[in-house]
Amino acid sequence: MGNWKLKSGVILALVIVAMSLKSDIGGPRNLGPTVNSKYSDFGPIVSADGKSLYFTSDRAGGFGGQDGWMSRKTAGEWGEPANLGQPFSTELNEGPDCFTPDEQTMFFTGCNRKDGLGRCDIYVTNREGDKWSTPKNLGAPINSKYNDANASISSDGKVLYFCSDRPGGLGGWD
Repeated sequence: MGNWKLKSGVILALVIVAMSLKSDIGGPRNLGPTVNSKYSDFGPIVSADGKSLYFTSDRAGGFGGQDGWMSRKTAGEWGEPANLGQPFSTELNEGPDCFTPDEQTMFFTGCNRKDGLGRCDIYVTNREGDKWSTPKNLGAPINSKYNDANASISSDGKVLYFCSDRPGGLGGWD
């Protein structure tokens, strides 16, 4: 993935929704019991083509803790979610943060892993057919002895944004 450089400073993340006057995106829509469960289901990511929904859940059928799950859209409906499997999912807590546009590379937050620098670190894994490669901790300076999580990559793949509670921020998770 190349060498990463940490640039200091405060970054304000803005979420902008573009709407056309001719288009009505409508309000929130519950995806129903196929995707939603009685467990904690959160952090949804829709693929660039709109056909895959990735999210984090501690639902039954996982490897323990919070795992990454994926549901595919067929004929306009989301299918039964499947666990992203090992080596991505473990008995600890992992969840997908973002993907490259081609969905071949995933950045994710993993907490309490043996190779972590802090409690939560950012990892990268690559798609190998229907499975994911052994995750690689991004190391310093991205990860620190503090909590580093919730990665988001720029569309050109050159900038990685993330949250951290390390010193130098405005307090808490910045």
